[in-house]
Amino acid sequence: MKIRTLSLLSLLAFAACSAKSPIAGNWTREGGPEGEKYILEFENGGTRVVGHIDDADGHRHIEPSPTYTFDAATMAVTVDGKLLGADGPAKWTGKLDGDHLELGAADTKLTFHKGGKAH
Repeated sequence: MKIRTLSLLSLLAFAACSAKSPIAGNWTREGGPEGEKYILEFENGGTRVVGHIDDADGHRHIEPSPTYTFDAATMAVTVDGKLLGADGPAKWTGKLDGDHLELGAADTKLTFHKGGKAH
């Protein structure tokens, strides 16, 4: 009986740890400059954000990659890193609302929707 209980507990713990976070995956910017596709890719189970920008100059990544925290109870998101290049703000805060994500810093607001392909 003890072995069955331990096995069941192990499976439940694994399932809880491997669940996909609602912030994980790709988020495509709404609006933005004409001809630019801007996608943030949030790592599942980690803290890294990879920014992808496709425009007339080709495809590039935001360097260095920002990090993020996500509070599942409040749906609050904090991104530490420059999302808009060297002159942009270095810290962004916002909230996840279903398939929409809003991040703000100083007087700049970015809005994203869930989905999109980075390449």
